[in-house]
Amino acid sequence: MDRNTSDIEQIRRGITRAALAHEAQIAKLQAELQDAYEREIGMASVVAERRKFSQELYATRLKLDMYRKKYAATEKLLAERDRQLGDVQSKLTALSNSFLGALQLKYWRRGWRRGGRKG
Repeated sequence: MDRNTSDIEQIRRGITRAALAHEAQIAKLQAELQDAYEREIGMASVVAERRKFSQELYATRLKLDMYRKKYAATEKLLAERDRQLGDVQSKLTALSNSFLGALQLKYWRRGWRRGGRKG
Protein backbone atom coordinates (compact mmCIF):
# COMPACT_ATOMS: atom_id res chain seq x y z
CA MET A 1 0.00 0.00 0.00
CA ASP A 2 2.92 2.30 0.37
CA ARG A 3 3.40 2.42 -3.30
CA ASN A 4 -0.26 3.14 -3.77
CA THR A 5 -0.14 5.91 -1.21
CA SER A 6 2.92 7.39 -2.83
CA ASP A 7 1.22 7.32 -6.26
CA ILE A 8 -1.82 9.02 -4.81
CA GLU A 9 0.41 11.62 -3.18
CA GLN A 10 2.15 12.30 -6.49
CA ILE A 11 -1.19 12.60 -8.22
CA ARG A 12 -2.35 15.06 -5.55
CA ARG A 13 0.81 17.12 -5.98
CA GLY A 14 0.36 17.10 -9.76
CA ILE A 15 -3.25 18.20 -9.38
CA THR A 16 -2.19 20.91 -6.91
CA ARG A 17 0.53 22.16 -9.28
CA ALA A 18 -1.91 22.13 -12.20
CA ALA A 19 -4.51 23.94 -10.11
CA LEU A 20 -1.95 26.58 -9.08
CA ALA A 21 -0.88 26.98 -12.71
CA HIS A 22 -4.53 27.32 -13.74
CA GLU A 23 -5.14 29.88 -10.98
CA ALA A 24 -2.14 31.89 -12.17
CA GLN A 25 -3.40 31.67 -15.75
CA ILE A 26 -6.91 32.71 -14.64
CA ALA A 27 -5.49 35.66 -12.68
CA LYS A 28 -3.44 36.71 -15.72
CA LEU A 29 -6.49 36.48 -17.99
CA GLN A 30 -8.63 38.40 -15.49
CA ALA A 31 -6.01 41.16 -15.36
CA GLU A 32 -5.95 41.32 -19.17
CA LEU A 33 -9.73 41.42 -19.24
CA GLN A 34 -9.81 44.23 -16.64
CA ASP A 35 -7.21 46.17 -18.63
CA ALA A 36 -9.20 45.74 -21.86
CA TYR A 37 -12.38 46.85 -20.04
CA GLU A 38 -10.67 49.99 -18.73
CA ARG A 39 -9.31 50.79 -22.21
CA GLU A 40 -12.82 50.33 -23.62
CA ILE A 41 -14.22 52.75 -21.05
CA GLY A 42 -11.46 55.22 -21.91
CA MET A 43 -12.25 54.91 -25.62
CA ALA A 44 -15.96 55.41 -24.93
CA SER A 45 -15.24 58.65 -23.08
CA VAL A 46 -13.01 59.83 -25.96
CA VAL A 47 -15.78 59.05 -28.42
CA ALA A 48 -18.30 60.91 -26.25
CA GLU A 49 -15.99 63.94 -25.99
CA ARG A 50 -15.42 63.87 -29.74
CA ARG A 51 -19.17 63.71 -30.38
CA LYS A 52 -19.74 66.66 -28.03
CA PHE A 53 -16.96 68.65 -29.71
CA SER A 54 -18.43 67.83 -33.12
CA GLN A 55 -21.86 69.09 -32.02
CA GLU A 56 -20.34 72.29 -30.64
CA LEU A 57 -18.40 72.78 -33.86
CA TYR A 58 -21.60 72.31 -35.91
CA ALA A 59 -23.48 74.85 -33.76
CA THR A 60 -20.59 77.30 -34.11
CA ARG A 61 -20.61 76.85 -37.89
CA LEU A 62 -24.33 77.61 -37.96
CA LYS A 63 -23.73 80.80 -35.95
CA LEU A 64 -20.86 81.76 -38.23
CA ASP A 65 -23.08 81.30 -41.30
CA MET A 66 -25.78 83.42 -39.66
CA TYR A 67 -23.27 86.19 -38.90
CA ARG A 68 -21.90 86.00 -42.44
CA LYS A 69 -25.41 86.50 -43.83
CA LYS A 70 -26.02 89.42 -41.48
CA TYR A 71 -22.66 90.92 -42.45
CA ALA A 72 -23.47 90.56 -46.16
CA ALA A 73 -26.86 92.23 -45.62
CA THR A 74 -25.22 95.04 -43.64
CA GLU A 75 -22.60 95.52 -46.35
CA LYS A 76 -25.35 95.69 -48.97
CA LEU A 77 -27.26 98.25 -46.91
CA LEU A 78 -24.05 100.23 -46.32
CA ALA A 79 -23.32 100.27 -50.06
CA GLU A 80 -26.86 101.52 -50.72
CA ARG A 81 -26.53 104.24 -48.08
CA ASP A 82 -23.11 105.16 -49.42
CA ARG A 83 -24.60 105.48 -52.90
CA GLN A 84 -27.42 107.64 -51.54
CA LEU A 85 -24.92 109.81 -49.69
CA GLY A 86 -22.93 110.20 -52.88
CA ASP A 87 -26.10 111.25 -54.72
CA VAL A 88 -26.93 113.82 -52.04
CA GLN A 89 -23.36 115.11 -52.02
CA SER A 90 -23.33 115.51 -55.79
CA LYS A 91 -26.70 117.32 -55.67
CA LEU A 92 -25.44 119.53 -52.85
CA THR A 93 -22.28 120.28 -54.81
CA ALA A 94 -24.30 121.11 -57.89
CA LEU A 95 -26.62 123.29 -55.79
CA SER A 96 -23.73 125.15 -54.14
CA ASN A 97 -22.10 125.73 -57.52
CA SER A 98 -25.12 127.63 -58.78
CA PHE A 99 -25.79 131.19 -57.66
CA LEU A 100 -29.36 130.64 -56.45
CA GLY A 101 -28.40 127.37 -54.83
CA ALA A 102 -25.58 129.01 -52.88
CA LEU A 103 -28.05 131.63 -51.60
CA GLN A 104 -30.51 128.92 -50.59
CA LEU A 105 -27.80 126.99 -48.72
CA LYS A 106 -26.72 130.18 -46.96
CA TYR A 107 -30.32 130.78 -45.88
CA TRP A 108 -30.70 127.22 -44.62
CA ARG A 109 -27.46 127.36 -42.67
CA ARG A 110 -28.54 130.52 -40.88
CA GLY A 111 -31.81 128.87 -39.95
CA TRP A 112 -30.05 125.80 -38.52
CA ARG A 113 -27.74 127.95 -36.41
CA ARG A 114 -30.72 129.77 -34.93
CA GLY A 115 -32.27 126.59 -33.61
CA GLY A 116 -34.28 125.05 -36.33
CA ARG A 117 -34.71 124.62 -39.99
CA LYS A 118 -36.82 127.17 -41.76
CA GLY A 119 -37.78 126.26 -45.21
